[in-house]
Amino acid sequence: MNIDAMKIKLLLADKAMTQSSLAAACGTARQNISAILSKEKCSPVTAGKIARALGVNVRDILKGVA
Repeated sequence: MNIDAMKIKLLLADKAMTQSSLAAACGTARQNISAILSKEKCSPVTAGKIARALGVNVRDILKGVA
């Protein structure tokens, strides 16, 4: 899935979370979150985990979806 790294970074800022705390909430390594944000791609399952950890709907972190 194509994710919007800027949307995720804004959500992290709103929730005062770091990439490390997001990774912990998703059950993955910080390096994986960093790679996902730089490539702006991940699997649907990972997108779901990220969205759940941020408390938003997965559509809120996808690129090109309002």
